Amino acid sequence: MPARIEIDCTPTERRQLLGQPDILPLCEVVSRALDLSLMALLTRLAPPLAVARPARRTRQTSRQTASGG
Repeated sequence: MPARIEIDCTPTERRQLLGQPDILPLCEVVSRALDLSLMALLTRLAPPLAVARPARRTRQTSRQTASGG
């Protein structure tokens, strides 16, 4: 005869109940390392602040230019 038991618990409680390791510290370390490497990459790829960026054209500025105003 099949039986079903449902236990309402959080993921942390489930890991503790099943004897699994707590991976939260590992996730924090990996996340921080990814943040640092991404910021280093973006810093190297970012253009210097002295270079002016071209103005973005929107539909409104395109219409004003086309109508002469």
